[in-house]
Amino acid sequence: MRVAMAGSGPARVGRGTFVGYLLALMLATIPAHAADEIEPSGSNFGGIGLLETRTARMRPDGVVDAGVSQRRQRRFSYIDWQALPWLEATFRLTDRLNGTTGRGTTTDRAFDLRARVWSENDWRPALAIGVQDVIGTGIYAGEYIVGSKRFWDFDVSLGLGWGRLSTGADLPNPFGFGLLAFNTLPRSVGQGGVPNVTGLFRGPRVGVFGGVEWNVPAIGTPLGELSGLRVKVEYSADALRDERGGYPARTTGLRGRAASRFNAGLQWQGDWFDVGASFVHGTDAVVRVSFRLDPQNPPRVFRVAPPAMAPRPEPVEEYSNESVAAALFPAMRVAGFTPLGLDIRGDEAVVTVAGGRPRGLAQMAGRVARAAQPHLPGQVERIRLVAERDGATIGRIILLRSALEAAAEGDGSAEEVSGSATLLAAMPEPGGFRPAGPRWSWGIEPRLNLQLGDPQASIRYQLGVAAGGRVDLGLGVSVAGAVQQTVAQNLVRGLPSDSRLPRVRSDFAPYARAEPAT
Repeated sequence: MRVAMAGSGPARVGRGTFVGYLLALMLATIPAHAADEIEPSGSNFGGIGLLETRTARMRPDGVVDAGVSQRRQRRFSYIDWQALPWLEATFRLTDRLNGTTGRGTTTDRAFDLRARVWSENDWRPALAIGVQDVIGTGIYAGEYIVGSKRFWDFDVSLGLGWGRLSTGADLPNPFGFGLLAFNTLPRSVGQGGVPNVTGLFRGPRVGVFGGVEWNVPAIGTPLGELSGLRVKVEYSADALRDERGGYPARTTGLRGRAASRFNAGLQWQGDWFDVGASFVHGTDAVVRVSFRLDPQNPPRVFRVAPPAMAPRPEPVEEYSNESVAAALFPAMRVAGFTPLGLDIRGDEAVVTVAGGRPRGLAQMAGRVARAAQPHLPGQVERIRLVAERDGATIGRIILLRSALEAAAEGDGSAEEVSGSATLLAAMPEPGGFRPAGPRWSWGIEPRLNLQLGDPQASIRYQLGVAAGGRVDLGLGVSVAGAVQQTVAQNLVRGLPSDSRLPRVRSDFAPYARAEPAT
């Protein structure tokens, strides 16, 4: 909630000393040590940050992070997206105490943006500007400018906050010295859905926030090395003035007050997850968990090792495509591919496959070549891979068998394999041996439907199991079908729609009640 009057803020014992140390570090004339890039960690509100405050750090481009943090009276569920190398977007759902009735919860939706102005170098901290709850109800609306600088294993951040982040009321608004309009803050709490730009960076005073994150060196334990621990200490700019209701629920003295603006916490960050615990505002314990996905480096829970590079067989005088395929095709299936064709033309073998775990053509070609190595005649030197998907050719590449063998034995390198490869246009390769008849495939998979942001429940779901089959008839023609059985759900309790428009997705609850199986 944002109002024109600045709050008085809680006691400030120790504030000047702590903030002074941060400022001294940020302005230090010694170069920041950043030899090893350390992936930043998330905050309790979602997005990169310390605990309750943000930093100027960014994740690798395209990374998606989804998680939840739980505390007394409030639960934050969020999803972050590193939309650009310098831009982060966060969508957040908050289940919070109903400040109107003093009991029960209500759901609040918010959208945040954070942009990096410049990156850190040896002498200059990284700088970012952000807005939070910019198109929500405004309960958590705020703006900030923050800088971050790394000193060995310590990452120091210091910033100024407006709106919700100004309730500490530490300093006059620097923008108000030249433009008097910035000294007033219009009321901005509403129903949400409309961008709120009139109140950005406005208000009579701003809050100061900052903190330190320590990337703890790896620790030896009886179970092995433990790495990824982070210790965080911060000074928050949110004095909780706008948290109504209190605890326990009450109807008088609704304006909140933080018992302390110092927060501390411990976080463990793995390759694809974050788990953390913290104590904030002198009263609340917070637990947080999130899961992270990097599209460029997805987690591989069930990683299948590539086949070993076997010795090349001796040359043979008599063979046929059919006789070689009888041993080659089962090896391709073991490697995770669907073999579609084989055509041996002198010293070149054209191998056509579909499917497989590798998404890149080069990695796919390497695995196909390893699987084919013990089954192709010794005189075959060139392996031409033809990759298909849904009946269409998506790529062709030629690898030299001798280059792959040299790399496997340590006499060559991946660069030499790449330099000797030839990339061809994606065109079908007719001729050779292809299995007769249609190809059958089937599978069983989980299904999850989500509905987010319901005023009575932040997340509604439908969990089911689906079984499906597919028949490829050739020439890009296929027939497929699936059936689904609902296992668990709460979609049936969704609120009825009051829209006057023809209802489609808004009738999800009647659909869920009427069709448990589809």
